[in-house]
Amino acid sequence: MGELMTRDLLAGPGEVAPRPSASPLTGGRDAQVWRVDEQRVVRRLARAADAEFEARVMIYAHSHGVPTPRVHDVTGCDIQMEYVPGVSMLDALVQDPRTFVNHARALADLHERLHSIEVPSWLPAGGYPATALLHLDLQPGNVLLGERGPVLIDWSNASVGPPSLDVAVTWLSIALKGTGQLGASQLHDARQTFLAAFLRRFDRAAVVRELSRGVAFLLADPLITDEERRAVVAVRDDLQQLEGRIPGRRWARGGASDARIGCPDVEDC
Repeated sequence: MGELMTRDLLAGPGEVAPRPSASPLTGGRDAQVWRVDEQRVVRRLARAADAEFEARVMIYAHSHGVPTPRVHDVTGCDIQMEYVPGVSMLDALVQDPRTFVNHARALADLHERLHSIEVPSWLPAGGYPATALLHLDLQPGNVLLGERGPVLIDWSNASVGPPSLDVAVTWLSIALKGTGQLGASQLHDARQTFLAAFLRRFDRAAVVRELSRGVAFLLADPLITDEERRAVVAVRDDLQQLEGRIPGRRWARGGASDARIGCPDVEDC
């Protein structure tokens, strides 16, 4: 695997990848996951370089105390890694809305743990100051609730930059697509409750300042759907009003940007 990874960083010996005809355990637009056995899965990406990059970031984060699946091997486009039994945080939220505040706090914990570790010198900064390691998709759908607690998956967007940018992207993801499994009647209140508990851990003014860059990041995703693009553009058009609000005061509800972005009344939590 050349300069990207050395064998002594891997968790254990590799296994043969699953048969191509096997049904994937999960699948997304950029990768699919197959079960190998009771301990391991294979995450298959489109390109070998993407697999090597993601595996290297996961190994680095895990070695610095961030909860990720252990990486066993990388072969071509396949990352063989630890199987983490359990549901995603998103599924847990849908199953029991009473868990919203606790899970929001757990999500904030993951951000803080990730942003506190040393920034890897080999990770490209993407034009941002290299102040923290960023996940850039750290939302409930990418957190597995395993036996040892929350485990962060899907590191394909990893970069470095200001922590508030990571939080802003999470905010946008929750507002725009992270609650897609909730019914329409639940969406507004659920989003308000979750975001209020999540955002009160951070400097809201700093996060709001990064929302425009968060929107630009989401729009640059080559896999974004037309529906998602329209939703993101609608939020972008309302950001000037949002950015003009006074930090630390109660945020008024009812405006167009509130409806689209799910602005929380943070003093309610």
